This record gives sequence, structure tokens and C-alpha cells, in this order.
Amino acid sequence: MPASAVFRVLLTAFSLLTLGGACERRTPHVSGARGAHDAALMASTAPEPAPERGPDPVVGPQASATPEAPPASMGAGQLSAAPVSAAVSASAVTSPPPAAPQPPAEPAPVPVPTAGETPTRRDPVMAYYFHRTLRCATCLSIEEQARQAIETGFAKELASGRLAWLVVNIAQNGNRHFEGDFALETQTLLLAEMKGDEVRRFVKLERVWELVEDPYEFERYVRREVAAFLGE
Repeated sequence: MPASAVFRVLLTAFSLLTLGGACERRTPHVSGARGAHDAALMASTAPEPAPERGPDPVVGPQASATPEAPPASMGAGQLSAAPVSAAVSASAVTSPPPAAPQPPAEPAPVPVPTAGETPTRRDPVMAYYFHRTLRCATCLSIEEQARQAIETGFAKELASGRLAWLVVNIAQNGNRHFEGDFALETQTLLLAEMKGDEVRRFVKLERVWELVEDPYEFERYVRREVAAFLGE
């Protein structure tokens, strides 16, 4: 490189070093003033803060969203008047009209017998078993089986008095007339329809002697004869 060129390079470098030091000595003053200027400019141009806003007022139907408290002068009865009247109105609409009163039913006429007429009533039927003082096992068996057949088969008639069961010893005083009244010859099961103290009709159940050893047929026979006599 020529000497002139080297000289120019060194001169240029020296000039740059000298100019940099001078700038560094002037910069703090300029920078401080410019910073204060910039801060004042920013303060003058900054927007003012917006004022604080309270809660928005309620407008329109929303104002009545919260029910108002009833006045202090209203009592409990006044508060429930509206619901009660509404319930009464609803019941008046839905309840059916009352039914028209019906006239009372006339009682059935009771038949009254005319002069000289008496109500009819069936005469009682007596189921007699006649025996004597001296008795055998067969006689006792006939009495027991006849009693059971009548009591179990005609309980209703016995309770009403339509039928009566009597065991009579014709050997005793006061009962001897039965022997002549019914022409009795031995122990006898007999049905008689009475009219007061008078015998209107009677029938002897003579097969009890042959059926005494067959309780089933004995019971059927006695019940059949008694039912037929009551129905006549």
C-alpha cells in the first residue's frame, strides 16, 4: 500500500475517535432535555380516564321481576283471600249440579185380614217315638237313630215350632190314651199333625224295624217320610 493511503486511513480513524468523544460529552444533556420534553408531550396528549359507572337501572318488565312485599297492614286472611276465591271458583265450575230430590218411596201395603178372617198358619207336626218301660237294645237304637235323622235334617223346622220331637212312655199314667188313639202294639215311630188337642192325621214309620241294622238307609227313610208329611 502507498504511504499516502496509509496516512489517509490513520487520519480518518483519528477523526472518528475525536468526533465520538465529543458526542458522548454532549449526549447526556440533550437526552435529558429530550426525555423531559417527551414526558410532557405524552402527559398532555394522554386520554382522560372514564368516569366510574354505577349499576344500570332496570327498565321495563324486568322492574317487576322481584315480587313486592305486601304492606304491613295486610293480615294473613287478606293474603289468602285470592287463592281461596280461586279454589271456590274452580270447584263451582267442576262440581256437578246437585241431583233433584226424589220423592220417598211409598211403603208396600200390609195385607189386613177382613172381619171373620184369621191369618193362615200351618199346624204343628209331632214326631213321636212311643215305647214301654221295659226296653231292649233294638228299641233304644231306633230311638237314637230317629232322633239324629230328624234333628240334623230338620233343624229349621224344629226351631220354628213347625216340627217337634217327643219320646213318650205309654206305660206311664197319663200316657196310656196314646195306645188307644193310635192303635199302638209295640214301640213305634209316628208322625201326627195336630189341631189343638185333636189329631188331624197321622202315619206310622213301620220300616224302622227292618232298617235298624242299616243306619244309612234308616236315615234316608226317616227323612223322606218326614219331608213328605210336612209338605202335605
